Amino acid sequence: MRKSALLITVLALFFTISAFGSENLLKNHDFSSFKQGRPPDFWVPSNVDGVSVIREDGASVLKISNKIPEYKQLSQVINLKPGIKQLTVRARIKINNIVPGPQEWEMARVMVLFFDEKGVQTGGWPELGRWKGTSPWSEKVNIINVPPDAKTVKIIPELSNCTGEMYVDFISAAGGGEIIIPRGEFDFIMNGSMEFGSTRPLYWGGWINGEAEFVSPGFESPLCYKITNHTSSYSMITQEVPLDASKIAAIIVSGNYKTENVVRGANQWEKARISIEFHNAAGRVGGYPPVVFETDGTTDGWQFGQRDYLVPKEATKVVVQAGLLNCSGVMYMDNIKLIAKNASGEDIKPADDPGQSRAGWYPFEPETDTYDKTAVIDFTSLLDAPAGKHGFIRATTSGSLEFENKTPVRFWGTNLVAGNIFRTHEETDRMVKRLAKMGINLVRLHHMDAQWAEPSIFDKTKDNTRNFSEESMDRLDYLIHKLKEAGIYVFLDLLVHRKPKQGDGVKDADRIPQGFKEVVYIDEKLRELTKEFIKNIYTRVNKYTGVKYLDEPAIVFSEIVNESSVFYWDRNNEIPAEYTQRLDKMFNLFLKEKYGTTEKLAEAWAAFGNSNLKKDETIEAGNIRREPFNIDWENWESFGTMQSTGRGADTKRFYYEVERGFFDDMYDFIKGLGVKALVAGSNHWERWDASLFANSAYDFIDRHAYWDHPNGGWAMHDPISYSNNPMLKSKKNIIAELGHARVYGKPYTVSEWNVLMPNDYRAGAPVIVAAYSRLNNWDAIMKFDFAEYDWKAPLSHFADFSKNPEIMSQWPLARLIFMDGYVKASAHRVVEYVSDRDMFETDNLSFKLAGGDYSMPLLLKTYKTFDESKAEKKFSPSLKRGAALSMTGELYWNINKGLFQITAEKVQGAAGFLKEAGSLKMPSFTVTSETEYASCFLYSLDNKPIRESDKLILSLAARSENSGAKYSPSRTSVIYGGSAPIIIEPVIGEFVITPGRFSSVKVYSLDANNYISGEYKNYSVKSGAIAFKSDGNSRSMNYYMEIKR
Repeated sequence: MRKSALLITVLALFFTISAFGSENLLKNHDFSSFKQGRPPDFWVPSNVDGVSVIREDGASVLKISNKIPEYKQLSQVINLKPGIKQLTVRARIKINNIVPGPQEWEMARVMVLFFDEKGVQTGGWPELGRWKGTSPWSEKVNIINVPPDAKTVKIIPELSNCTGEMYVDFISAAGGGEIIIPRGEFDFIMNGSMEFGSTRPLYWGGWINGEAEFVSPGFESPLCYKITNHTSSYSMITQEVPLDASKIAAIIVSGNYKTENVVRGANQWEKARISIEFHNAAGRVGGYPPVVFETDGTTDGWQFGQRDYLVPKEATKVVVQAGLLNCSGVMYMDNIKLIAKNASGEDIKPADDPGQSRAGWYPFEPETDTYDKTAVIDFTSLLDAPAGKHGFIRATTSGSLEFENKTPVRFWGTNLVAGNIFRTHEETDRMVKRLAKMGINLVRLHHMDAQWAEPSIFDKTKDNTRNFSEESMDRLDYLIHKLKEAGIYVFLDLLVHRKPKQGDGVKDADRIPQGFKEVVYIDEKLRELTKEFIKNIYTRVNKYTGVKYLDEPAIVFSEIVNESSVFYWDRNNEIPAEYTQRLDKMFNLFLKEKYGTTEKLAEAWAAFGNSNLKKDETIEAGNIRREPFNIDWENWESFGTMQSTGRGADTKRFYYEVERGFFDDMYDFIKGLGVKALVAGSNHWERWDASLFANSAYDFIDRHAYWDHPNGGWAMHDPISYSNNPMLKSKKNIIAELGHARVYGKPYTVSEWNVLMPNDYRAGAPVIVAAYSRLNNWDAIMKFDFAEYDWKAPLSHFADFSKNPEIMSQWPLARLIFMDGYVKASAHRVVEYVSDRDMFETDNLSFKLAGGDYSMPLLLKTYKTFDESKAEKKFSPSLKRGAALSMTGELYWNINKGLFQITAEKVQGAAGFLKEAGSLKMPSFTVTSETEYASCFLYSLDNKPIRESDKLILSLAARSENSGAKYSPSRTSVIYGGSAPIIIEPVIGEFVITPGRFSSVKVYSLDANNYISGEYKNYSVKSGAIAFKSDGNSRSMNYYMEIKR
């Protein structure tokens, strides 16, 4: 029984509570109109074999089936009515034994593709969703942006090069994006009934490393949510609920669940569970409360769990988590609720979500840049072109960078990613012009080898990844040629996201993790494929420069493998079991070589006081287990703690030796080819000094750091979740993260960093990062990533800042700070010695804090060393009342207030919670902002102090987002990512500028490309000061002041 009471209930619910009342644009959406043996009317099949309409429970159902992997689909094209910016797409779907193809998208799916008036596809590859395996009838829903130039949309249910059966009994595509989800009168959880969503419940974020789907029936409801882990891994959904601790004294969290064959992880708490954490802007508060429930094994049907909690006074939200915590098995969940009580024990109603008011925001509609010479800000002529003219790059004995002719150098850069590397020549010309105008002198070429890159570096017509695409290589050659010509250097990535094919000669190639992550350290075949790739690219002769890549001085950096470490092995659930077995065997051989006998091993481990050697574990049997480290992201020093010091020490030393052996071999191979570029091992954000030690053996240290990395997808149209915490209120910020990973005597680069969308507190991020990078005298920083050669909308990938107005508007200042020394590098330093004992034998230490304080990199240059003779601790500055004043006296970061200030000769200003801070007075600049969170800076454009400058820029930035974007009440998950145009929050405030003695001033508004758009009049001059006012009509982010003295 399928379409009786259950279906009636579901449809009644959807029709009652959503915008489904909007007109369904599809004809024959329920497939009821058809001729026997023919496809449904109005739907066009790719082929008729395997496509049919069947009858089930008295209704018509579309069936698509594949016995062999192939693409098979139906489609219907809809003419879009003017004014439709979103489509709400729904379908009711059942799948049976869907076996995916080798590509990640090759499953059962429903695509929603848009086309412009010429029939050219636009807007990427949006989907209702994709599914594999077997699951019963369930409703899917998604809200999808309509690209501004779209005239038609094609709805396509499809089996994408996979086998199995897909059934569909209706599809709806309706204009609009409203989804109103019912909940209990006193329930604070959104969509706890698990009835709404496509691949993940709406309003829920989290991270699924296994498989997840909606299944029917739920607990006393049509649907529930099912998570399956085939191996131990983290697969949990989360929802953040805002709390007002002044009104809410306690909460009651409950839910229904059932489990099948859940096998506990390495630690006793790693089970199926529902749990909570209390948080505020600075992170978790109150430790880890008891779980609502946890269990392993198989439950006897549906169970109910509930627990009461007192709310800490400092909490502003509660994070509810449900799923499988580093364990394997199956968990079903439904009916999750959170009831709040006041101090008298009375139920509190959740406040109606007022939405996010955007009153007064204005559309960002920039012109295409003409690149004429009248731009007020243009760094093109300041680049030291052509790149490579000073000879090859090298590291100095002091750990900085210089060229062969001893010209010192630092790099201000970004990343070009995947298909964006392989553009047409005309597009590349425009991209290089835009990069040069921004003052970028280094571009990292990243993800060239990704299977999902369109195009990629490989010839996709081949059944291997050993042949380069000639067209892609031509475009790569041309890009490097044009970058070099402009004075822009290249960071050439090597192994990033390569996925082997059967023709590569790799056993079970489809099961190898992308980028050969971790397994490449121990697999000789994968290592040889990587060497072949490196040889082929570095020995290539560039068609446009006539120079081999390995002889090209414009190529300055490479890393061996991106974001990979053996220390991550047990948390990479994509590693096939046979590779883990191989690693275990290697570990036991390592122990045998070190100790010889079990008795000697037991004696050595017992010396630490907690041997923990099990009775069945012996060197002779080769079955001694590696340490399962406890991972705690909240405490960096004890990030990876161990239960058994002896086992843990040997596990860490073993991992170190595996990494070091791999890197040594690869480094020697690369240098043996004659490569002149500097080479690093890997880069990641894990907290392991032992891994950092392994990486310190090579030419430079490279690291990555992100603030508020979303999960659940990669773009604003995905159901992503995030914390929305302001970085300025956390001592565990990306400056601290990066600062404590720097090694004394080695050049230091940051090849990826970002404060990511849709976090509300992005404004000022480039200025903050540039200032502390300069304070610490880092050698290169590259913001991730830059996708577009022209302004585009809407905001899409959460890391792409090429469309982001508040980031781009303050990019010039950030560049001046880092490259031209608008703030000083610290003359003081702390060098923390990390000993062998620290790295390997201290059970609660994996990542030592230099100077013993998270905030040390906010105060002075911060390093680690593995050579005790290099240790240096002449200074021990500390925070004062939660604030860090750098030893240069120029940079101030108040963590308690969420406030950052620069007070230097050439730049002054502030970013953060400026309204709450009141008037901020600096020697030449006073900021009084009515905008809650903003970034406001005054700086000179002519490299003179503000009090002597003839050219000043006032830069004012707040928030931006897509029109119509919708979020959860806590603003921690995206319901709908919005559409064009991008809208900007104006900075409302008064700014007093005292630029020294002057006779007159003219102020001009600058457009998005930094051309003068008009004279600005809303200011006055009195007593040697310029009183500038910004209001809702100002509508510019940068203002140019011509000072006559």
